Amino acid sequence: MNLLIRSVEIVDSTVPHNFEKVDILIKNGIVNQISTNINVSENTKVIEYEGLCISPGWFDPFVNFCDPGFEHKEDIASGLKAAEAGGFTAVGILPNTQPVIDNKTVVEYIKFKAHQAQAACEVFCIGANTKNTDGIHLAEMYEMHRAGAIAFSGGTKPINNNGTMLRSLQYVLPFNGIIVNLPEDENLTVGGQMNEGIASTQMGTKGKPNMAELMMVQRDIELARYTNSRIHFAQISTEEAKNAIQNAKREGVKVTASVNPLNLVYEDTELLNFDTNWKVNPPLRTKTDRLVLGEGLKLDFLDFVSSFHQPQDEDCKKLEFDKADFGAIGLQTSFSLLIMAGFRYYETVKLLSINSRRIFGLPIPEIKEGEKANFTLFQPKETYILKANQIHSKSKNTPLLGKELTGKVIGVINGDRFSLNE
Repeated sequence: MNLLIRSVEIVDSTVPHNFEKVDILIKNGIVNQISTNINVSENTKVIEYEGLCISPGWFDPFVNFCDPGFEHKEDIASGLKAAEAGGFTAVGILPNTQPVIDNKTVVEYIKFKAHQAQAACEVFCIGANTKNTDGIHLAEMYEMHRAGAIAFSGGTKPINNNGTMLRSLQYVLPFNGIIVNLPEDENLTVGGQMNEGIASTQMGTKGKPNMAELMMVQRDIELARYTNSRIHFAQISTEEAKNAIQNAKREGVKVTASVNPLNLVYEDTELLNFDTNWKVNPPLRTKTDRLVLGEGLKLDFLDFVSSFHQPQDEDCKKLEFDKADFGAIGLQTSFSLLIMAGFRYYETVKLLSINSRRIFGLPIPEIKEGEKANFTLFQPKETYILKANQIHSKSKNTPLLGKELTGKVIGVINGDRFSLNE
């Protein structure tokens, strides 16, 4: 089916039509014409919304789709529906499955399941850097790289062992690979349930200090400097870590970092009512941390945002606070949170698409004639209330249910496949 997107504002700084309102005709998955008042035949689907914008397709490199092994929480098909509804035309799946994504066979399984889903969102794998994510024995990273893995990580498990991190950085250096770490020195956070601060003291709950993140970041910066290899910090949450990364970048260390959108809008005081849906890792921090993270993204000291989409079933969340699992779903709310954090709609595109694709070596789509369609459609000023029946994930563990959000995704187009939130 051909598509005509009528009166849409282009948000793509690489093309002449940037910020112009135009019609875009897509035939057989290729941009056929960009003009005004395009006339089309009857077999063309017309997409037209007030205040509609179009940008290069968004990419979230760090999501948990729980397949294989935990399909009752999420599977690849349901995860892809959530991603499309959130505006993403590509995602990277973290390795914390069962079996773990630690060899090329599991990478190929993920690719096969994604192909079966026939979605408008593509899937890439983040392979485990160690076998079964045990943190010690290196996995077959080169074989996974050849099979299509775009990076290597412990996923939701920090790489705590110094020697393992050193060997991982050395291993990927010949093929310019990248190691992703969730920076948390677990020796300093045993039993921690939230940010260590006034709120945790009021709740009588053991906290996770900022120092635990900083120490891991400092260690990895020095190892990246020593090996001249690439390290990415997922889920930076503290002022101290942001400052260390900023200094390392200025010194030429090959370091990049991302932030969870929740940490740009909310603070640890949200947990005072013991709602386990706010229990995420890394935790929500203080107002100072929140504001510094936003500044870091605007000044390019931090690089992009990732939802770290982590579905949990009710049996893991509807428990006493200290027994509940960490994590929240986030694919469908990332854009709204960026708008609510004060980012202009054209700034969100860099944080949701351009920077992440560049870091992980994915082609950056362009909105111009003759190019393959790989686009996200959105209304930056539209408000809505998030309801459970709008969530496409199998799990509903988000603290944003019932809240009014600003910034609405209309849909995605990827080649000859498209998905609209109708």
